[in-house]
Amino acid sequence: MDENHSPEFVAISAGEASIFRLFWLRYLVLLPKSPTSRYFFKTGRVRPAPDRSFRTAKRLEAVCALAYYQCVIEGRNMMQLQRRDVWRSPEATARLTYYPPGAEMHAHIHENDQYSVLVLGGFREVTTSGEADLHGFSAGFKAAGQRHENLYGRDGAIILAIDGPPRETDRGWHWRQPTAGENILPLVKMLLERRKPANDSGDVVHELISVIEVSPDDSGGHLRNGRTPPNWLRRVREEIDDAPMAADLTSLAGRASVHVTHLSRSFAQSFGVPLSVYRRRVMAMRAAQAMMHEVQTPAAAANTAGFADQSHLTRVLRRETGLTPRRFQALFDAPEPRAASAC
Repeated sequence: MDENHSPEFVAISAGEASIFRLFWLRYLVLLPKSPTSRYFFKTGRVRPAPDRSFRTAKRLEAVCALAYYQCVIEGRNMMQLQRRDVWRSPEATARLTYYPPGAEMHAHIHENDQYSVLVLGGFREVTTSGEADLHGFSAGFKAAGQRHENLYGRDGAIILAIDGPPRETDRGWHWRQPTAGENILPLVKMLLERRKPANDSGDVVHELISVIEVSPDDSGGHLRNGRTPPNWLRRVREEIDDAPMAADLTSLAGRASVHVTHLSRSFAQSFGVPLSVYRRRVMAMRAAQAMMHEVQTPAAAANTAGFADQSHLTRVLRRETGLTPRRFQALFDAPEPRAASAC
């Protein structure tokens, strides 16, 4: 920055500015004095000082500028994030959250145990215990105090998270592909499809907790921690992510130079779900992303995601989440439910 040219900052709204100021507090520790950051916030420059060399001033300007732009980007990501409490009681809170494409959550911890279900989409979670690259329906557990960070995929993610009080027994951290016999998906559907909490919603939440907290070894579920698929199979998955509507089994097998039976079997073994189901879920998440992130109508979202029509999208989304497109949109637009009584 020369003395005759003021920096050109990106324009942000009042809401983005308020979120930016919260993120800005994280970066004050990078600067020797808080007046420096306040002066930069107003002028885009580092305040001249007798004991500060020209090189030091420019270095501080670079740090402040980098912090500014990172805060604006993070602030916009957080503004696009949408969440909705679907159940609250003194013992537990169940919350459905839409994470926009490419959103990041830097290393943090939770005060409560967290039981999570990745309903649609994908993300990478990195913890002190390991990391998991998650795509499609998965269930996971994080003990209170487990440090972790998340990077959400190209289409974002929809996650149902239940916060419960810390248990005396530390079960650590895990993600897994639930088995059909655990009935996690039917329980999630029961919780989400209701327009307001029912009398037995608390029972559904506690049943979900009891199923999710079971370790992968005990459940027989597909372990999602640290298992790396072969490169050719990861390329197949990337092809489906790029263009799910054009990813048929025969063409995918041909480009991978493997037999269709081998591809089908290997995909299910490595990712815990049949290729056709994975493809359907990618399309459903792409439609959800279009409705939430791009504010498209269900009909337009169906076309964007490659569905034949809106009724096709409705059938798939209801099969995967228990929600119609209209109900999916209304779930995040409606006012928060009243606190439920403990049961």
